Amino acid sequence: MEKKIKLLYAEDNKSVRENYTEMLSDLGYDVHAVENGVEAIKSFFRGEYDIVLLDMDMPSMGGAEVIEKIRERGVRVPIVVLSEFDQYELSVLGKDGGADDFVSKNWPPQSLLIRLDKRLRDTLKRVEEGERVVFRLSADTTFDKDKRVLIVKGQKQHLKPMLAKVMWMLCTRKNEDITIKELCMWLWGVENEVKASELSSYISDLRKKLKPDESIELLRGFGGTYKLITMEL
Repeated sequence: MEKKIKLLYAEDNKSVRENYTEMLSDLGYDVHAVENGVEAIKSFFRGEYDIVLLDMDMPSMGGAEVIEKIRERGVRVPIVVLSEFDQYELSVLGKDGGADDFVSKNWPPQSLLIRLDKRLRDTLKRVEEGERVVFRLSADTTFDKDKRVLIVKGQKQHLKPMLAKVMWMLCTRKNEDITIKELCMWLWGVENEVKASELSSYISDLRKKLKPDESIELLRGFGGTYKLITMEL
């Protein structure tokens, strides 16, 4: 690896922690290892990590709570669970559970490396998408993030700062379900009924602006989600 990948690793078993830390460090990862969930949260919000590797059963704070605290802030860092539990017994691996992948401690070490690499590649793709300035959503619709300009069917519309933020978030994750909680946390750092209502108003405004392009839909999903559906260009 040319640039070292910063990996946060939480594991309460000292020998297991040391073994995996040594293995990952030898492979070029910049590993910061901690012994429980409380230290994991402190370290995560003090630093910048490319990926998180978590044991589930830890004292003070378990892996599930660590995942919840990271996700409730709207952070999209990939999280891989490294556990002795059966993956089918872990609720954190469900659709809304927050974790991205699972590796059993009983599997060969190569399995962990494959999963980490896959999640990092997925994240890199998302980051590259997120750093784009101009998003082409269809043959007739584009959004310029820096200029805050939405062009639909040749009609240029200048968006106010907060509306442009909502549009940018939807564009970076087009064709994905995004929870209301995640959007609110990303926009305001808090999620409540007032902010959810404010977000709904922004979504309604964007729907009106996008309406002339029938190939684009901005839908409200079950379970409190929004999705910007576009043609893949």
